[in-house]
Amino acid sequence: MGESGHESAWCERLNRFLSYASVALLGCVALSGCGFVDISALRATSVKQSVAVLADRQELSGSLVAGALAAAPRGVLIQTMTYPADAASVAHVLSAGQLDAVVVDAPDVGVLSWARRFPRTRFFVVGQPLPGSPTNVTWLVPDIAEASAAYAGYLAGGLATSPGSVVAAVYGGTFVSATDRTLFAAMASGLHAALSSAVAVPMAASLVRTPVSAVINLSSASGATGDPAAPTISLAHFTPNAVATVSPGELLAEALRLVWHGGFQSVETELPVVLPAPTLQANYRGWPGAAGASAFARALQSGLTSPLAFSAGLPSARELQSLHLPIPGVAAKKRG
Repeated sequence: MGESGHESAWCERLNRFLSYASVALLGCVALSGCGFVDISALRATSVKQSVAVLADRQELSGSLVAGALAAAPRGVLIQTMTYPADAASVAHVLSAGQLDAVVVDAPDVGVLSWARRFPRTRFFVVGQPLPGSPTNVTWLVPDIAEASAAYAGYLAGGLATSPGSVVAAVYGGTFVSATDRTLFAAMASGLHAALSSAVAVPMAASLVRTPVSAVINLSSASGATGDPAAPTISLAHFTPNAVATVSPGELLAEALRLVWHGGFQSVETELPVVLPAPTLQANYRGWPGAAGASAFARALQSGLTSPLAFSAGLPSARELQSLHLPIPGVAAKKRG
């Protein structure tokens, strides 16, 4: 055998040895006795962010939040925890340094204390900014549209029919300022459109002690409804047994979409979360009924009227008829 033949045979033996060594190595990796290595560990990790989502159980179990969680970017590891029930678990995970971000559905001083203790974790909190917030907190401030406020006023006006009626606009522990004049003007416009002379009075939930005809809940805090005996129209947080309410988790789902879109890197201190008008429930007993509520909603959505159109006073019968709104004692005219 010539020199080239010897070289060829040597190369063949070397390749065979390397092949056996590779098989043995892979076999060792696969056996627990050699030290188990998950195949996924051999790839570059796909987890980019570890995020905890804190809310009450009803919100977390709802379809809206489930859809928002499913829409998270690839590589986001999500833990959902009920809050405040799981506060101890959240604190433990934070202490272990296992969270890059926390999304919370309402302002809470306990959450802000965590933000101060763990400055490397980004906190996204739904609500009006609280004083003294650390720099690692990004506020997701809900924006109640004027049209939604006018619609809530119309529903409340259908309930507040007695002279001197008061409608409590509950804002305690919330993202809505009691001095938001435009929002309250829109509510007044809705009240007037329902031919009600009631006044929407801003009240903290803890201060609603006198009987009111209706409650418009502007609070992002669950249960902040003021007078429990009064019919409630909830513009922010899901409120069980309300005559009109947003869906469970609607606020949190919108907030999550903003967080995903921003990629956890937002440098803004406030990011608006736009909320839709609440859905009318079957237990609404206002005199305009579901038909009147739907007609007013259509007028607002189509631009046929503005949310502030009647903030200064009651509309005329002609104006109501032009909007296809009901008038007491007048048969509804069929729309052509």
